[in-house]
Amino acid sequence: KITTDAISGDLKTLQGDSLKYGRRFRKTFLDGAMVGNKSAGPSKSQNWPCDVECSNGVIHSIDKVLAPGAYTGE
Repeated sequence: KITTDAISGDLKTLQGDSLKYGRRFRKTFLDGAMVGNKSAGPSKSQNWPCDVECSNGVIHSIDKVLAPGAYTGE
């Protein structure tokens, strides 16, 4: 169970690949997807959960679809 604040490096996927970690503008990115889109409040029309705890892990909100082998960044 890793919360958004605890992500600090590349993460392994279940298939053995890794998601490349990045930190820019005080936000966490994995393979170019911003992890942990926090709600800006109801007045900003961005009201979604972040870091939802479940019995077998944590659900993170991200702003892109992660597809194996699709990352073309640095």
